[in-house]
Amino acid sequence: MKRIIGVLLTSLTLIAFASLAYAQPWYAPGDYYAGPGGTWTQQTGNQLYDDGTNGDVTGGDGIYTATITSDQAAGRHEYKIANSDWSVSFPGCNSWVHTTGSGDAIQFTFDTNV
Repeated sequence: MKRIIGVLLTSLTLIAFASLAYAQPWYAPGDYYAGPGGTWTQQTGNQLYDDGTNGDVTGGDGIYTATITSDQAAGRHEYKIANSDWSVSFPGCNSWVHTTGSGDAIQFTFDTNV
């Protein structure tokens, strides 16, 4: 019985740690958006939100969202979802999006729920 309780407490601790690890600013850096900081940089122009604003439906639900306007020419562009220091990023390989040109609005959604 003590072993089961210990395993349960360890599992709950790991789940709580994972939730805290993903509760941070998330960005969608890539070559589709340069903004003032250049492509592949994390900046307010490509930040995702979980506060009920900027395209996010429900604040605090672990689902980060933003509608970001591309400022680059038409074509195939790569991106990732990353935290501010690149210590965590998804997916392993770059994802991509096709744009028809500067001014295209792209909606990004990142679900951090386990």
